[in-house]
Amino acid sequence: MSPDIQNTELLKAIEMAIPATAIEQAIANTKTEEERTRSLPAQLMVSLVITQVASYSEKRSLN
Repeated sequence: MSPDIQNTELLKAIEMAIPATAIEQAIANTKTEEERTRSLPAQLMVSLVITQVASYSEKRSLN
């Protein structure tokens, strides 16, 4: 990940590229809705996984 991009900016960029409604729809389509309220909702977990994959991919491409 570029040192110029802060985590909040990265999450905002992901939200622009993949709207929350798209993530919610994907969760609904795969029938993986939450059965209880959690500290980290499924939508946020999906966003965090996307962020991690993007960060890992960028680091690998720099090597």
